[in-house]
Amino acid sequence: MNASYRHFGAGLVLLSLLAGVSCQEEYLPIEAAIEIPEAPKETLCSVKDHGAVGDGDTYDTAAIQAAIDDCAKHPEGGVVIFEENGRYHSAQIVVKNGVRLRLPKTTTLLAGIKREDYPKIYDDWYFILFSECTNCGIEGEGRVDGQGSLWVYGGTAEQKAVTNWDDASCTMPKQCRPHLIGVKASSLVTIEGMELYDAVHWTVHIEHSETVAVNNCNIWGDPLIPNSAGIVIDGSKRVYLGENTISTADNAITVRTPQASHGMELLLVDGGILQSRSSAIQIGHESRAMFSSLAFQNISIVQSHRGIAVALRDEGSMEGLQFTNITVETFFYERAWLGGAEPIHITALPRSVNTEVGTISDVRFQNVTCTAEAGIVVAGSVDATIEGLVLENVGIELVQQTDYAGGFLDYRPGVRGVVDDVQTSAIFIEFANHISLNTVEVVWGKPARPEWSQALEITPRTVHALHVTELFVHDESAHPHGREDQGGSARATMMAWVRRIENNLRSSNKAFLGLEANAASGVLGRRAASSASVIIIVLVAVVFMVFVVSGIVGHFDMRAKRHARTAEEAKFEKVAQA
Repeated sequence: MNASYRHFGAGLVLLSLLAGVSCQEEYLPIEAAIEIPEAPKETLCSVKDHGAVGDGDTYDTAAIQAAIDDCAKHPEGGVVIFEENGRYHSAQIVVKNGVRLRLPKTTTLLAGIKREDYPKIYDDWYFILFSECTNCGIEGEGRVDGQGSLWVYGGTAEQKAVTNWDDASCTMPKQCRPHLIGVKASSLVTIEGMELYDAVHWTVHIEHSETVAVNNCNIWGDPLIPNSAGIVIDGSKRVYLGENTISTADNAITVRTPQASHGMELLLVDGGILQSRSSAIQIGHESRAMFSSLAFQNISIVQSHRGIAVALRDEGSMEGLQFTNITVETFFYERAWLGGAEPIHITALPRSVNTEVGTISDVRFQNVTCTAEAGIVVAGSVDATIEGLVLENVGIELVQQTDYAGGFLDYRPGVRGVVDDVQTSAIFIEFANHISLNTVEVVWGKPARPEWSQALEITPRTVHALHVTELFVHDESAHPHGREDQGGSARATMMAWVRRIENNLRSSNKAFLGLEANAASGVLGRRAASSASVIIIVLVAVVFMVFVVSGIVGHFDMRAKRHARTAEEAKFEKVAQA
């Protein structure tokens, strides 16, 4: 059985501690060194034995589903296996309890694009669906191809036009297309090592589920297809995203609570490379329930329109958000895509004039390096201030990289919309309380954009309890040279960024180890505890988690599952040139 829960379990224990225990502001040097016993022999169910052809033209839906049903009959479930070099064309596939799909590196699943390939109701439009499924998943190094290119019928150089089905069950006419993979009301689900390619809508949708891991996947989307997001997580608990590479048009990672009955709790995103024409990381936008204990670490964001977005627009609240060891590169795209080249964008604004907005509190950015065409934006509102924001060891270098017009604040979605004709400050703050800037560096690069203004801008009478320690400002924009040496700065080439990212990312076997437990008086601090006490608690919890998951997982070396970097760089080159 799939063994990615070894580090996953340890990380969830540490995430649990984030919600309730704190210690010194140091990384916890904890190694989850306990080995999980080998799983019993797997039951294998071959799609070929059930009549699959795998020629890329014949629909193999019945054969694949029959193999799944066969495996599901066994008490311990089983693994559905596909032949190497096969191209399996299929309508919707429904995975059942205890069943995992395993695709070799040379194997492709092709998603059907006909209306009859999917169920009657929009909510069930997924090519691969895990619904009320326990201990199930998909693994290997094969490809799941959404065939998004077959949906395109025109458009512009900035955004493609795609077909949408005319269906009464779909209330959003511009998004009436199927998702690639859905995890709905399920638990103990893993998506491991896969290449998820060319989705026409969301690539992975995790909804109302618990204990879900997406590890070491490459998600590649057409950079011009709207709403083709990477991973969308709705109201779930205990989700781990580890060392994924995501390049999409819409948000690379989206975390939402569209229903008041389902909050978002305990999310760890550890490692990976993210690229988006919208936001690389989007938290909120739809925010009707609580968000708590969300941690993002060791991530590289490249060539995105907006880096990290925290957007509260509804009655839900957010607390305990942590961003550590992250590099961000942002620059302008066309305004059809949300964002304005901001590396960090935190807003608490009403969606409409009648909307009640919750609160954003206890948010920490630590060891974050930004290169951008616009600055950091922190904007609450009269009835929804932002409380307890820490920027510690944060650097931002502003460098002109495109010819798109700037000089605006993008508050979308919401009643404020886009505000034009404004100056761009490196850090802009309004309607916020208890803000701490500790060791923050601003570099004005060259050449300068005409709208650039001051390093720190505070809207009068809306910001209270601002604490600034060591704010450094360097202005290089007046130096003669201009664009010719700009290649050695932020823009460079995608290949150079990939190499830089590769050097900076820590090895995958340290996933979850060293999550920061902040001081009781700091962000995420709930009660004081000594470092020794925390270590004892973690080790006991790790042992407990190991016994819980030992019956369903086996040992797995994450490094052995990683794709060759050369292939990955080639794909980045393709995306960068698109």
